[in-house]
Amino acid sequence: MSDSNLVTPAEIAAIEAGGGSSQERFLLRIALHGVRVLQAIAADLGIPMAHLTRPQVIQWFEADAQRRETGTAKLLVTDDRAEAFPDDRPDDIGQAALSGSEKFLLRSVVGLLPVLTHMAQETGIDHLGGEEWIARLRPYVQAQAGGVFFVVE
Repeated sequence: MSDSNLVTPAEIAAIEAGGGSSQERFLLRIALHGVRVLQAIAADLGIPMAHLTRPQVIQWFEADAQRRETGTAKLLVTDDRAEAFPDDRPDDIGQAALSGSEKFLLRSVVGLLPVLTHMAQETGIDHLGGEEWIARLRPYVQAQAGGVFFVVE
């Protein structure tokens, strides 16, 4: 991902200024990063972010892992074949051809899909700015006991 897709210092300051527990603020930063990943995937696939499906996101991650071999990967995920985050659960992510770190990020990202679908039903989401995302994501993080929606399936 390019630097323009990362959470900015101004957005981090807005998250911190918004209050909440340290866990909520941390998970909100992770959720915002996950949104940025989904925005990149949606742009790459040429579809609205709210229309992304779990299989599409998994396939995109696998393709990005292959792009790393040619130096054209779009995500900043290291190829940790040492498996710092081993994940061989018998589901579609655990069986993907990805490193443990990639699977960890992928689980966080696909966990956001239902939240984005719900948000898109209320209003459009494709043109939200950073602070708008923070305001829209904060209630979901707080309602889900600190944001477990994008880590645990």
